[in-house]
Amino acid sequence: MAERNNMPVTSVKVGASLETFQETVLFFEKLGWRTKSVFPADNPRETGLLGHDIHLFVTIDTSTEKQNGPVVLFISPRNKELAKQLPLTAPNGTQLVLSRDDTGLDLPPSAPTFTTQIAANVAKSEHPESWVEGRAGMLYRDLIPGRQGGRYVASHIMIPNGGPVPDYVHYHNIRFQIIYCVSGWVKVVYEGQGDPFIMHPGDLVLQPPMIRHRVLESSDNLGVLEMSSPAEHMTQADFEMGLPSSPDVVASRKDFLWSGQRFHRHVASATDGWETIASEFARSWEKKELGIHTATNGLASVTLFRIADGVGSYGQRSEPFTKGDLKLQFILKGSAHVEVKQPNEQPKRFEVVASDTWVVPPLSVETITLKEEGLTLLEIWVDDRDGS
Repeated sequence: MAERNNMPVTSVKVGASLETFQETVLFFEKLGWRTKSVFPADNPRETGLLGHDIHLFVTIDTSTEKQNGPVVLFISPRNKELAKQLPLTAPNGTQLVLSRDDTGLDLPPSAPTFTTQIAANVAKSEHPESWVEGRAGMLYRDLIPGRQGGRYVASHIMIPNGGPVPDYVHYHNIRFQIIYCVSGWVKVVYEGQGDPFIMHPGDLVLQPPMIRHRVLESSDNLGVLEMSSPAEHMTQADFEMGLPSSPDVVASRKDFLWSGQRFHRHVASATDGWETIASEFARSWEKKELGIHTATNGLASVTLFRIADGVGSYGQRSEPFTKGDLKLQFILKGSAHVEVKQPNEQPKRFEVVASDTWVVPPLSVETITLKEEGLTLLEIWVDDRDGS
């Protein structure tokens, strides 16, 4: 937190009982606060202390705490040893916790589980319980029930009524995050990437950790798929950075790495990049890798798979999932029969249509069989490495 004339920006008053007053003052002094004022001198009822960008007033008064509970101070200690000790509780009940800006990335352990989100391509008006209103008025539908133990979240995000989006420049404390446009269009702007641009169906961006960005405008019935890790992560506003970036910032961000990842934008093309899968287990299938594997240094990949029209019953793909932490499939077009075999379990069989999703755990064998011509699906794969 910035300081003006060496004075802290934040002032906080905390109450203490007569019995805990002196003990509380000593507690804060031991943690690096310095006594600045005492009132009155002969029989102090209030002591002012400076430290860690907080002007703290400890006073003999417990009425506030009795009404509202103990005060919680979010601090950014300059003493790293103190940071390691937090959270702490003072004798008067005041709680000291590490500022959310400094907590780092909390990545839950891997907990791979088979999940499905089936027959969910429905309007909010028909199934309102499937949608919740999130940040900036956007509607969110959870695509991974249970969220793999909190390690991943995937959402189908909708904006039914287009126009300017009440967003602000912000960033996410994440390990991995992609946005894929499913329907409509959305205008966005990113730190160091020049002028705002419009994403259309089939377009994708990799949002590296902490990159500043903003959603500006959308069409009616915008739909995007967003996947992030971890599932719960902090979103912070940046009131200082203006977007779009200046030419100097754009130049400085060329080949820039955010936590080892590069910003990546894929623009959809009907033909470019498709290749036939040379395998007897995926006859008549084509695939297109969207550049995420390179941009994330191998952490993840996003691939489109499709079957050409006229294939008929030959449109089947069967393969084991032997390496990785998660494989998510999202149907973009058409329909299919799916069978998932896991070790020592009965096969799971189900049908999928557009906007349906399923997650396959490692060591599974997945078979996808064409039901309706024109089948196209999006596959997101994440490596099993730990860390941010």
